[in-house]
Amino acid sequence: HPTMSFTRKEIRNLGLLWIGQFVSRAGDYAFNSVLVFLILSIETEQAKAKSGTVWLFHTIPFLLFGVFAGMLADRYNRRRLMIASDMLRAGLACIIPLAYWYGRLDWLVIGAAMFLMSLSSTVFTPARDAMIPELVGKGRSLLRVNALFQTSEQIAMIVGTALAGLYLGFSEAEGDPNRVQEMVGLVLLDGLTYVVSFLTILGIRYTPAPRSERSSPSWQDLKAALRFAFKDPMIRPLLWITALNNLMIMGPAIVGATFFIKERLLLGPRHVAYYILAFGVGWLLGTIAILRWGPRLPKGKMLCFGLLMDGASFLPLYFVHSFDLLLVLVAFHAVWVSLVTVGRTTLIHEYVPRAMHGKIFSLVNLTVVGFIGFSCWATGVAGEYVEPGILFLAAGVTGSACGLAALAIRSLRGAR
Repeated sequence: HPTMSFTRKEIRNLGLLWIGQFVSRAGDYAFNSVLVFLILSIETEQAKAKSGTVWLFHTIPFLLFGVFAGMLADRYNRRRLMIASDMLRAGLACIIPLAYWYGRLDWLVIGAAMFLMSLSSTVFTPARDAMIPELVGKGRSLLRVNALFQTSEQIAMIVGTALAGLYLGFSEAEGDPNRVQEMVGLVLLDGLTYVVSFLTILGIRYTPAPRSERSSPSWQDLKAALRFAFKDPMIRPLLWITALNNLMIMGPAIVGATFFIKERLLLGPRHVAYYILAFGVGWLLGTIAILRWGPRLPKGKMLCFGLLMDGASFLPLYFVHSFDLLLVLVAFHAVWVSLVTVGRTTLIHEYVPRAMHGKIFSLVNLTVVGFIGFSCWATGVAGEYVEPGILFLAAGVTGSACGLAALAIRSLRGAR
């Protein structure tokens, strides 16, 4: 395909970025898959509410500084910002193991560590997303490039959680499914993966966008981006629907799933890792389908239908009492998530002026990561009072409503 005929330099740069993202995200998924179980294991009172609150700490930096991070990504060298972010995260990953070593590990220490690591991450994602079009020549199929980078996330999810499950399986075989030491060890692995990402990004060679295409980090610049986002007939509803969808679904999907596996299925942390692994398999299969057939589909309809099925596919989980069936259904659910993530990213790349890419992607990250935090906090509090299956049912009903709302918005539905 002519739009996929990359030069050797493009292949090298995209390959380095892909590998670095794969390794660092694999480490993130390995540790994050057991984060809630770790808190449930070390806390005795209100442990569910505390686990949800830690996830809120994890996302607060994106809410407070996400837009400003996008301003930096549009003004300064994106590669250097990503390198600095990786260096900081590698050092901060040592906080939790050190606290455990000195007998001071509790949910507040974990929450503080997650807050600081997320603060160091705020600039990385908008800088990476805004840099991708600079790594390839004009005329390339950005939908396929974005789908390709989705696979680094998805394969990282599969590999990271598979390794976490196997690693934790050894401790379960010794008779203790809640061994804190093994779960803490996964955060050290996460820190090492940031070093790998740092080295791969260091090797990328490309010509950044000229300063004439970058805006100055000023209040006027921020106001212009916010004005564009909240007045544009497509970007405005895209942000609102993204926020609502993540608020309704992601808490039950992340925190609620751990409650479900621990309480209804009576299983350990490695099963949570395998649950996320199944999600990664379904997400990867959906992305492969988009690589094959996606360019033929209207991007707006693809996004809206993906949002609808994102919610509807959660409904059957309420009736599950078998771990094997849970894996099958969560993989089916994840297929539809790829329509949302790839469709949304490509619409922004093709619809938004390039000089605003960093700020608009930071707004998207704010709606995604920020509302995930609120959703996880609310799920943790609700989990103290309701059976975990109810959380899945509520996510399915409200998530489906978000999809129907998206289909009713002409500017989203009709986007090509």
